[in-house]
Amino acid sequence: MAKYIQPPPPSTPKNWQLYRSRFIDSVRIKAGFQFWQDNRETLARAQQQTGVPAEIIVGIIGVETIYGQQMGSFRVIDALSTLAFDFPANHPRAATRSQ
Repeated sequence: MAKYIQPPPPSTPKNWQLYRSRFIDSVRIKAGFQFWQDNRETLARAQQQTGVPAEIIVGIIGVETIYGQQMGSFRVIDALSTLAFDFPANHPRAATRSQ
């Protein structure tokens, strides 16, 4: 699993227009609005407890899971334990993370 933590090669071109087009479209906006409405109370409680605005939480959930449609193929405990105990020493941020 550690190989998935490595950043892309430095020569990988960044294309904001392409990246943005993946996340800003009418289908995802509609799904985000519905998710926000369906989870209004939970999002308000999360905002109150964390100070993170609900719209930021909704946006992150949309990017990371398409509002629950893509949940990934790794168990959360496996991913977190890899990040905590098996973070690659050759990663550019390894020293910072170990602190």
